[in-house]
Amino acid sequence: LTDQEIAQVEMFYRSHKTDVFVSQCIVYLYVGSSASGLPQPSSMAGAGALPDTAGGENWTYMKSGVLVVVMDTGESRRNRKLSIVLAERGTGFVLWKDNLDHLTEYQAPQPCFQTMHLSNDHSKLAGLRFADAAAAVIFHQKISSLTSDPQDSAMRLSGNSKKSKEKKAKGKGSKQKQKLPTKADISSPCCFTHVTKLDRTD
Repeated sequence: LTDQEIAQVEMFYRSHKTDVFVSQCIVYLYVGSSASGLPQPSSMAGAGALPDTAGGENWTYMKSGVLVVVMDTGESRRNRKLSIVLAERGTGFVLWKDNLDHLTEYQAPQPCFQTMHLSNDHSKLAGLRFADAAAAVIFHQKISSLTSDPQDSAMRLSGNSKKSKEKKAKGKGSKQKQKLPTKADISSPCCFTHVTKLDRTD
C-alpha cells in the first residue's frame, strides 16, 4: 500500500475522539471454525488462495482489503469501543467489521496469519492473512497494546451497556438543556477538494 492509500483510509475512519490504525499491506479475510486447523505456509500464496487445513473444516475465503483498527475513546457521546474493519482499497468503504472484547482471543499463530473469534458466534474464527510479514507483526503489536488491559471497558461485554444505562439515568434526572457541540468538537472534512472549474474531460 502507498502512503496516500493508507492516509485515505485513515481519514475515512478518523473522527472526533477516535484513534485509528491502518495496516500497511493488503489483508485477505477467511472464515472458519475452531476446528479448522492452521493453514500451511505453502498454500498462502496468491490472492484469495484457500489455505489447506490440518483437519476439520476448511477455511473459506471471503474478501480482501485494508485492515483497520478503530478505537472510540469514550470521551465523546459514543461509548468506548474497539473495532476491527476490513475496508475497500481505494474507497475506504466497509467490507467487513467486528468488535473486539475479552472473548476475541486475537492471536498470531503464523507470521502472516492471525485469527480471532467472531463476536456474534465465538465458535467461528476469522482468519486474516497479511501480504507482508513485517506489516503483520506491527499490526499484531498494535492489537496487543490496545487489548492488554483486562479492566478496559472496551474489553468488557457489560462495560458499554452499564455506561449507557448510567447516561440514560443521568439524563432522566437532569432537566438541563444539552450543550451544543462547539466548532472544535466537529472534525474537519475528509478528502475535501475545492473545485473551481470543470472541463469537458471532467
